[in-house]
Amino acid sequence: MRANYLAVAALIGMAILAACQDELLPVQEASAQQRAEATAEGQMQLGDGLNDPYRIDNMRRAHASITGTKTQLQPTHRYMRFLSKTDDELDLLKHADTTIAFFDFPLHHAVARRGGCYHDPSLPADAITWQYAVIPAGKAMPADIEQELIYEVFIPAACADGGKSGLLDRLEDEAMRLSGHADELPSDGSKASKWTACGTIKVWDDALRMHIPLIGARVRARRFTHVEWGTTNENGYYSAGQFRYAANYDIVWEQTHYDIRDGRVGQAKYDGPDDFKQSWDLFITQDESRQLMFATIHRAAYKMFYGNNLGMTRPHLIAGKSTKIACMDEYKKETAGFFVQILIYLEYCKIYLFGQKHQVEIIEIHILYSALLLMNLGIRLMQDYLLKCNFCKYLIM
Repeated sequence: MRANYLAVAALIGMAILAACQDELLPVQEASAQQRAEATAEGQMQLGDGLNDPYRIDNMRRAHASITGTKTQLQPTHRYMRFLSKTDDELDLLKHADTTIAFFDFPLHHAVARRGGCYHDPSLPADAITWQYAVIPAGKAMPADIEQELIYEVFIPAACADGGKSGLLDRLEDEAMRLSGHADELPSDGSKASKWTACGTIKVWDDALRMHIPLIGARVRARRFTHVEWGTTNENGYYSAGQFRYAANYDIVWEQTHYDIRDGRVGQAKYDGPDDFKQSWDLFITQDESRQLMFATIHRAAYKMFYGNNLGMTRPHLIAGKSTKIACMDEYKKETAGFFVQILIYLEYCKIYLFGQKHQVEIIEIHILYSALLLMNLGIRLMQDYLLKCNFCKYLIM
């Protein structure tokens, strides 16, 4: 397996590194045209707003209902949204606290149609869309980034037990009832039981002809503004926290030092099951060509940044910066052919793999994987070049 990867890598290495050097441009921001590409068909569409039981108003009503007192619960979190004007601001936001999960869609709305990324229709097509997150109370976020408080929340699962688990469970149940979600309460009048959002993620490898564990994937589970997440280990296993009611799963294709784009701008993700109250196991197959592509890019990037990268030099891990990686099936006019373009976004380093129209899946996965390993090596060489030439302001990672 290693010999296969290195053989393919040796064949394409010179072309990749030459492309990196020939196209060394100080590109800081995506153009309006590039951002507009992310608004194409297939985007997520929102439905009606939801009455969040964890909203502080609902929780205070529930507390008064079960205790008969007017004691004011204090919020555990703030549900907020942030509008970054530049990719640098977006990096600053996401690196302010890497334990916080950011979503490009509002958590207090139903989803009318699943799709790729979501772009707020009130914003220009060339703007970065709002980022939604549940922030711990008292946590300061970057003040220079535009931000709005949507509402404060109280998450019982975030509270220290202190022997009050029974009261906290009753509080959550009553808030569910008062906010219009009584149909989710156990029909026999018993207390909803806790369960753990966990499972195993595997991905198809066409060289081994089998599914293998997907390492380092971020799996999120959420119920309204109760958000938990975990990362898959060497066996592909993850554990994303406990819930008492059904949750929605997804995978966000990103890590601390890189994120994978759906197109040039939107965040790539895998939509898992909704209203699920059990573990979620996933086998990404050859039939899911788009998600197989994202997973393969993730495998190569994770190995190059953090894992066993066969002794190659790693990219610099620069605090507060993330490499943007995109893969697009496009038409190349100069050669009148269709190709898959793998673009390390903002570093302006490209690989072209030619094939038939709109058939990303025709590229063998181990070839794509090897190409991406060399691409990441090219990123390190480019970083070294920029540092040597004192172009630090263009060193975007």
